Amino acid sequence: MIFNKLPTVNTNSSNGTQYNAGKDIYLKEVPIPKASAIQRLLLNIVNIQKKEEDSLNDEDYRAYSIEKKISFNEIDIYEKFLDDFRDGYAIIETRIQDLEVNGFANVRQLLINYVCKKYRRLSCKNISPDDLIDYLDLEISNELKDIYLVELSLDEINHVNFLIFHVFAKCKIFVKPPIDY
Repeated sequence: MIFNKLPTVNTNSSNGTQYNAGKDIYLKEVPIPKASAIQRLLLNIVNIQKKEEDSLNDEDYRAYSIEKKISFNEIDIYEKFLDDFRDGYAIIETRIQDLEVNGFANVRQLLINYVCKKYRRLSCKNISPDDLIDYLDLEISNELKDIYLVELSLDEINHVNFLIFHVFAKCKIFVKPPIDY
């Protein structure tokens, strides 16, 4: 491979693959870029995800009622106030759709990821499902108060429970009930 180049200082690598003859650079081989450790990590995670997606069966996509998921996970607060949480779900879904239409295309996934991250950490504490929801609500609300109290009213922050239910209903937190439940 030859590259035209103005005269520069002669460069000669120790293995003799690159020369500068005053005007041209001659390469015996085109260098192959080396994958970084992060790139290898990411590609391996992608491969795992592809294998998992390929291994999904019909059971992973079966339909079940939200009532069954609530009952199976023994979440009393959702069972007692299901109508209120359904109303809150509808409000959250409408607002997410509005944001998506107005230029925030990935807002849904960002919200789900945020709640799921908090859920995963708290779910390791061996507490009841209702306590887990309370702690999740409290942690998110406190973080919002600490960072955005000037921008958000306490009334607005009090709607975090609807976002948590929205993520629950989207099957992103807690366990799906088995087929025979």
